[in-house]
Amino acid sequence: MALFVMAISTPFDDVFVHIYDHVLARYARGSLSLILGGCLVAGLLGVASAWLVVAYDMPGRWLLARALILPLAVPSYVLAFTFTESLGEGRLFLAPLDGFLFDRWRPWDLRHETGASFILGLGLYPYVYLSCLVAMSMPRAAQAIEAARLMTGVPWRLFWCVALPMLRTPILVGLSLVAMEILNDYGVASLYAVPTLTWAIIDSWTAMGSLPTSFKLSCLLILLVLPFVLLERVSRFAQARDSNRGRGLTAKKVTGVRGWGLAMLLTIPIMAGFLLPLLTLFLLQPSYSLPVGVLNSFVLALSVALAVLASAGLVEWRRIGQGRWASAFGQAAMIGYAVPAASVAMGVLALSQVTGGVVGGLLGLWLALTFRFATLGSGQLGQVMAGNLRVHDERAMLMGAGLVMRLTHVVLPLLRRPAGLTMILVMVDVLKELPATFLLRPFGFDTLAIATFTSASLENYGDAAMPALLLVFLSLLAVLLVFPPLSRRG
Repeated sequence: MALFVMAISTPFDDVFVHIYDHVLARYARGSLSLILGGCLVAGLLGVASAWLVVAYDMPGRWLLARALILPLAVPSYVLAFTFTESLGEGRLFLAPLDGFLFDRWRPWDLRHETGASFILGLGLYPYVYLSCLVAMSMPRAAQAIEAARLMTGVPWRLFWCVALPMLRTPILVGLSLVAMEILNDYGVASLYAVPTLTWAIIDSWTAMGSLPTSFKLSCLLILLVLPFVLLERVSRFAQARDSNRGRGLTAKKVTGVRGWGLAMLLTIPIMAGFLLPLLTLFLLQPSYSLPVGVLNSFVLALSVALAVLASAGLVEWRRIGQGRWASAFGQAAMIGYAVPAASVAMGVLALSQVTGGVVGGLLGLWLALTFRFATLGSGQLGQVMAGNLRVHDERAMLMGAGLVMRLTHVVLPLLRRPAGLTMILVMVDVLKELPATFLLRPFGFDTLAIATFTSASLENYGDAAMPALLLVFLSLLAVLLVFPPLSRRG
């Protein structure tokens, strides 16, 4: 609210007039082109991977189905500079191939909108993949595809005429999440010199010193992300109508050359989105010592995680059984993850202006990150608290148990796992967060994300390798915890 008040009340300065007259259309076009290109890449990779994993039982299917989510563990800005160093100007992987087929392998030129769209789509396709994978495990979809399989033996017709129309809703859910993540991106756009609205917000404040311009552009970015938020909510509601799990689609057994060919095809996004950047980071010969900002990162991440846990628990507890208005308030309090991080940061700066600088520095950064990641706590704790926690607590109260007894024997045992998972998810997201930290951090306060991005911006990729490796391994831990291995029949 403070952001919109400051955006309306502050006058149009020379910086905003210049941006509006000359480059605003370019910033908007850059953001929209990244959304279209990134969603196209993510949609193609996600839908194709989900269909092949569900419909065909090829060698290594169980392992491939889990490995296809691994690109989520690599931050987009890490993916960007590792591709530049390995297949771009650095030619880390191309130089050993000189003389084989070609005298000199030409490096890939990725520093443009198409390259940035490819990087973002490659890193975010698991959102579409997981959404489609869950949808095809629903009994109604599985039964329809099984019936169509009996009537036609042509694989492409089965996919195009039956499976794809049934996957429209989960595809929209996944692509909406991809679009929101792309609008939130700053690292890839900056490293690849693609003008976007997020870049304009940060550049207006850090380079041009115009806070009113950043306020106005932040409001514009929020208005741009709103349609994707609404699309995701509506699509998720439609998808929930068929949420009863049952027997999934029976995969067709594929062996021999065809089976191994499908398996090799599925390894391409895994190798490009996870193994290639990981191998590149090791080949950059990082200094195996604690990088700058590691202590700052963990202290900040831990404090934000504790705040998210407390606030989410309080909101969910008040929302359960308190009527429609309390539920609506709880939903409104947990929308921070849909708001781009740059807009959240500018909202905190606007609040600092209103309060005379009371909310600023580390406190402002802490508030911004807590608001942005509160949804993660609500999602994990809400499922348990809306289920049997309140029932067990009321039963213990009727049996005469006191507050301490109920807390130690009922509440804490039921909340231990979701609370621990929330802590890990929030801490990892805080460690990876770049736009909000870049805007709000005090002078000299570095984090792992800032150290990685700063070194990569200066093309000191060796210095960026060690903090990037820490981010990848910590993110990998979170991904493996959130998406544990399913049964081998799944």
